[in-house]
Amino acid sequence: MFINNLSWSVRNTIKRQGFALIWSRNAVALGEKWHKLNKAVLPKDYALQHFDSFYPKVYEDKWLSIRIALHWPNKCVAVVNPFAKDPDEISATFAIKGASNLSHFYSKYRRHYERQKLRKKLLEEKREAKRIQTAMEKGVTVDEIESDIEVSDISDGELGGVLSAASDPENILEMFQTDVDSLRDKEGFMENLSSNIDLNDFVPSSEMKYEEEIVDKDTYYRFYDPSLEFDVENVVEPSLEIPETPKIFSFPRESLESFDPPSLSNGMVDYLLIDSAAILPVLALGLKPRDRVADLCAAPGGKTLLMLSTFRPSFLFACDSDKTRFSILRQKVSDFLPRTPSLASSYHLEQCSAEDVDLNSAFDKVLVDVPSTNDRLAIQDNYDNYFKPTRSNERITLPSKQKSILMKGLELLKPGGSLIYTTNTLSPIQNDGVVHMSLYELSQTTSSTFSISELKEAFRPLRGLYRFHTFRYGTQVLPNIINNVGPVYICKINRIK
Repeated sequence: MFINNLSWSVRNTIKRQGFALIWSRNAVALGEKWHKLNKAVLPKDYALQHFDSFYPKVYEDKWLSIRIALHWPNKCVAVVNPFAKDPDEISATFAIKGASNLSHFYSKYRRHYERQKLRKKLLEEKREAKRIQTAMEKGVTVDEIESDIEVSDISDGELGGVLSAASDPENILEMFQTDVDSLRDKEGFMENLSSNIDLNDFVPSSEMKYEEEIVDKDTYYRFYDPSLEFDVENVVEPSLEIPETPKIFSFPRESLESFDPPSLSNGMVDYLLIDSAAILPVLALGLKPRDRVADLCAAPGGKTLLMLSTFRPSFLFACDSDKTRFSILRQKVSDFLPRTPSLASSYHLEQCSAEDVDLNSAFDKVLVDVPSTNDRLAIQDNYDNYFKPTRSNERITLPSKQKSILMKGLELLKPGGSLIYTTNTLSPIQNDGVVHMSLYELSQTTSSTFSISELKEAFRPLRGLYRFHTFRYGTQVLPNIINNVGPVYICKINRIK
């Protein structure tokens, strides 16, 4: 019955993913038999074994959908090159194919959200007025009248406008859902769990079976110490400002459409294809005109190009320590931006480690996209994989490396500036754990103070395109079978002094 109530496109998506899952399970079963016979464990198999042991404890019943999605290609958005021959024609082509302009999508559903908040406020005022009137008529106190007294609904006239009938009711419903999929738990239980999460509870219950690995996993699992407490202010960020330039297009969440590979015009690519969730850290950064921006660990360059295409930074410094990845960054910039002296003077690319940047308190905005286990890649590719036996120590010490880069990013930040810390992993140790330990150390060793921006409300109008999971410090974008993006973790930190 549930399937029959869904739209045709969503039913077909689920059917296709279902057939794919059956095929995937058969393939995995055959693969497991083969590897048992050969007494070998491939890195991507070990990664999946690790995730199956770890992530269900964190994401509970969401893990199955995440797991299926991670096995399949991620969904991309198209960032139109403002320097292309005819960006308006490119945008029109995307719109004809059914893609939405992300800026327009966000504005549309934000209006819905504001309207519903106003409706709720007016209903509460009506209810209170009726309680007072009833109390006066009965000659009793207001407290003696039930608080849930019924009142008539709010008309469109009282709200001062009419909603567009073209809005997708599924997207509206998604926007008003809570962070958990049901309300079966006691009120506030899940919120308290997210706020007081002990990451040490998520250590896998059984030892990973990887004969070549002899490193001490406690280095990884015990990186986060919840007993180290400190004061940090939380500030609600009510909305995102999505720049009109560059134009970003996305297909609806239930759509199986994809963008064609970009072509060249005037020696530059027409548009950039980037994971749909990867644009959110840049949007959450909140670039303003004349900002000086640092992009640490910038390769392969998608976020760098997106920031430059807003025309807001007066200067952008981008670095990466890996020689191969840095060459990809330079090539992408060369393919996307015209070679003019004025534009070239607005950014600087440098091959260096983030920790070696010596420009303290020099930037208004800092983007810290640290190396992480990259969960999607980890279960799809054996080559560039942190779960290879030869990279065991590198993987185990990742949180320490991430903390070092994040702390450097916070040092580069001016008082009053903002930093986004982001990864491509679902691991709360590499995400909230790194943020916690970094802020704790800075609270003990410096006089600098910081606050955390809560992005839940800012991201709410995008719930028709993304599925979010909120932790104590940051927001996790979850892959799922309806809209396969990410994973991407986003935490916004503001420097007060």
